[in-house]
Amino acid sequence: MADQETLGEERNGFDPLAHGLWKRFVDNGCVVHGAWLRACAEGSFVGTCRICCDYLAPRHPHEARAGRYDYEYQCRNVQCGQIYNAPGGRMFVRSSRSSERGSGGTYGT
Repeated sequence: MADQETLGEERNGFDPLAHGLWKRFVDNGCVVHGAWLRACAEGSFVGTCRICCDYLAPRHPHEARAGRYDYEYQCRNVQCGQIYNAPGGRMFVRSSRSSERGSGGTYGT
């Protein structure tokens, strides 16, 4: 597969924001249900771990309420084992980098 994502060398300059779910599984901040089901059926990976850079394996989504699915995916590295989730298919994006945060109000002035 020509456009298959691969693990890169992450020795110096590790950037956790460069990892996570691959673009084909997320559209406008939500998980693409059809692509997710296909990855589950094929046993393929859906992204890379933000902690150890290993591949993320999807779990079959379960219906929390009528028409709302919760998605879970886990790092395949046994030592890491990080479990991520996307409740209702929504991806939460946050960062501690000042350049990634919104302008908001000033605190304490």
